[in-house]
Amino acid sequence: MSLFIDETGTPQPERRQQAQLRDIFDDVVRLVQPYFLPGTGLNGQHPDFWVSRTIRDTYPDLTSQDVQVLTSAAARYYRENGAGGTG
Repeated sequence: MSLFIDETGTPQPERRQQAQLRDIFDDVVRLVQPYFLPGTGLNGQHPDFWVSRTIRDTYPDLTSQDVQVLTSAAARYYRENGAGGTG
């Protein structure tokens, strides 16, 4: 079982089920950042289609489920941290 160190420095069991996606998450977040910037020209629409298409084009070996997980995770990341990604 994999462990991670929480913010208090205590080892915790890994909760994530798809650890292989964690390896590419930082790259995905950088890759799709432009879709979450204000004034991107998406006319107020959610960028999910373009985000998932960009992920699929960049990582063609991912399953549809993996693409959806990364799309949702990136959207959550930018909701919580803003397009500047300060978190």
